[in-house]
Amino acid sequence: MTANKRNNTRIVSGLQKVYFAAAFSLLFAACGGDSGSGAKAPEPAEGADDGREVATLVDMGRCTSEREGDTVYVAEKLTDYLCQNKTWVDLSEVSSDMSSGKTDSDTKSSSSKGTGSTDETAPSSSDSDTDTPEGFVRENISVTGVAQKGPFKFGSPLNLYELKKNLTPSGTVYKDEISSNKGDFVIPKVSLVYPFAKLEVRGLYRNEVTGEWSTDSMTLRVLTDFSEERTDVNINLLTHLEYDRALYLVQEKGYSVYAAKKQAAQEIMTAFEFATAVTYSEDFAIFQNEGVSATTSAGNATLLAISALVMGNRSDAEIQNTIDKFIADIKTDGEWNDLQTKASMADWAYDFNYSTIKASVKSWNILDIPAYETYLDIYWNNVYGLGGCSVNRKDVVAPNSNKLSKNYNKYFICNGNHWDDATTYQKDTYKWSAGKSGEFKKGNVTDTIYVYIGTKWEVSERETTIGLCGTSNAGVVSKYNGTYYVCKNNAWETATVLEYDTYGLKGVEGDVKAGVVNKDKYYVYENGVWRVAANDQEIALGVCTTAREGVVAKDGDTYYICKNKTWETATELEYDTYGWTDGEKGEIKAGNVNVDTYYEYKNGEWSISSHGFMTDSRDGKTYKTVTIGTQTWMAENLNYAYTGVPFKHGSYTSDSTSWCYDDDPANCAKYGRLYTWAAAMDSVGTWSTNGKGCGYSETCSVASAGSATLVRGICPKGWHLPSNDEWRALFTAVGVSSPAGSKLKSQTGWRALSSITNEDAFGFSALPAGSRNRFGGFDYAGDEAFFLSSTEDDIYDAYCICLYYNSDKGELLNYGKYNVFSVRCLKD
Repeated sequence: MTANKRNNTRIVSGLQKVYFAAAFSLLFAACGGDSGSGAKAPEPAEGADDGREVATLVDMGRCTSEREGDTVYVAEKLTDYLCQNKTWVDLSEVSSDMSSGKTDSDTKSSSSKGTGSTDETAPSSSDSDTDTPEGFVRENISVTGVAQKGPFKFGSPLNLYELKKNLTPSGTVYKDEISSNKGDFVIPKVSLVYPFAKLEVRGLYRNEVTGEWSTDSMTLRVLTDFSEERTDVNINLLTHLEYDRALYLVQEKGYSVYAAKKQAAQEIMTAFEFATAVTYSEDFAIFQNEGVSATTSAGNATLLAISALVMGNRSDAEIQNTIDKFIADIKTDGEWNDLQTKASMADWAYDFNYSTIKASVKSWNILDIPAYETYLDIYWNNVYGLGGCSVNRKDVVAPNSNKLSKNYNKYFICNGNHWDDATTYQKDTYKWSAGKSGEFKKGNVTDTIYVYIGTKWEVSERETTIGLCGTSNAGVVSKYNGTYYVCKNNAWETATVLEYDTYGLKGVEGDVKAGVVNKDKYYVYENGVWRVAANDQEIALGVCTTAREGVVAKDGDTYYICKNKTWETATELEYDTYGWTDGEKGEIKAGNVNVDTYYEYKNGEWSISSHGFMTDSRDGKTYKTVTIGTQTWMAENLNYAYTGVPFKHGSYTSDSTSWCYDDDPANCAKYGRLYTWAAAMDSVGTWSTNGKGCGYSETCSVASAGSATLVRGICPKGWHLPSNDEWRALFTAVGVSSPAGSKLKSQTGWRALSSITNEDAFGFSALPAGSRNRFGGFDYAGDEAFFLSSTEDDIYDAYCICLYYNSDKGELLNYGKYNVFSVRCLKD
């Protein structure tokens, strides 16, 4: 059979079905049936196949009283079958005259019934001829029910629209209104030609959640079928939610009204995670619990639960928007795809105080409230992915697996009746078996640590706080409840002061650091580990290790030296010469600490020098000094670079400057400088006037023999150029003139002669600096030493002291004033 033929057959069969239904109804009435009894169409038997289209006759199932009037298309027969009087009737075999015949009770005009009017467009005569089921009529019935979202307000307008088979308006309308604040209504004297009708109410309603009247009006509708003696019709949220979906199934998919309403209602139940069976949603009322069947009671409770979920904490406008979006969502496919709204409703139900609705409704003097709480539980349990909670699932722990929920991953436990919030312990130890005594284990969900004690797992507060002890954190120190612990051998042990006070400290050999916890305790780093400081010196100076042997350090006013891994009080020599390297033989240095104490390098080490020292403030040079008898002499030749003014006398010019031997600065460092007598006397008066004008070819009374006047001359302040008498006193102190030379000469620097021994017995350390003659030549370095005096012999000569390499005596001789010799100064 072609598709067109099939469609035509179904249109015809549909008309035939209407005819047989009408005929059967009239036959039933003729046999004494009471059209005003308000009886409802029976529900299909359990297991009945409600399919609109099946493959074979066997697939149709039985034709029972519950399926009376249903049509099923059988693919193998290419035709429709009608369930009539518990028998399937092949509509293709029904004679054509039956489809066009009329019963004794023709359909009445639909133009105006009782209080009804024709506000909606009336059908055309052709529509009436093909769509009106001949013989169907309901006259002067009273349609009663309740209009509830919560209850609609008294006086809210209510309309009943008669609908043709294709559910388009016939044009007949009955207008009425809500008769009480409980939503009750009665529409009297209703007469219908067609079995289908739409009831619609608009007005304010009571909000079960807030207990208040809405501020915005709402419209609710119901699609119902009066062919089964129905007179009671409730308008509720479920009838409204199913309306557009049922209309779509009838008009677009060819369903019967019964099948369309049943499927739409069941799809809504499925969307809201309910298993409630629904045949006629208009049978349900949210405030009706007493005196109804278990099925109706369950439906009423489900209806109130759905109503509460839709309202939630939403405003009137948000409630309306939620309803409109739901209706549009399920219209064509019967599925609710707004998963976010679904999850948000579940979150609201989880948080909601169920007693709120009962309190609100009781304040309206309504006490008959169904057990909706169970269905709110069912809703959020299923949306959260928990499923049912029964005695068989007692103690099961499960998380909310809905990622769109604000409570995602929150854990719950089944108490055998409903889901409770799981404690941390319950979710962490779920399905754990017994452990070994002292065994530790991390929770299933949280980082809480548990320990098995006796016969059960208990929270281990310490391990939860500081963690488990294992090989990965061996040696770690942690604090718990005021006590420090150290991880050793896979277990926490009470830490010693040393362990926790040095934990985390970094150091190098010899470091000293205060404790991490006890800042007044000190620890030293030795051989790669920390230990308690042994004494105050270790705290202040660090560890005395082999590597620090000989180190000198100061603590307070005392100097210490590291010896044999122990700090000992340092001697003056130790701390005064600390850090010095080997010196040149005879080298003199002032101490590090005691700058007035001098040390001399001899015999391979530094020792306190027998010499004293003085510093020339003019150039900062330091000279050794020595005291011999009552005199204090410089123990080194003067090395002051004096530049004076040339002194001219006759044909000879005395240059009052000084020279280094051979004009080599190294010889100045070794021997000191060489001076003319005029320069040595300071003849130009730079430092004093006592020697001013004294020079070659000039009589200088102050420098005459026997003069007691001191001549500073070229010497530093506080020192002077010695006179003849002062040189003689030196000779006397060391042994007259012979062997004065050997007593005064340095042990080194002289030309060696086996017969002569230079003793330097008193530290005078005379060096063979040689001389410079009047013609500019240099002579006798290494052989002779000449020292100027402040005493002249005559205008051309002055006295000097002469020492020779080949003699052990010292002589006082006069030489020409133009000769250039060394200078030794004598302390004033």
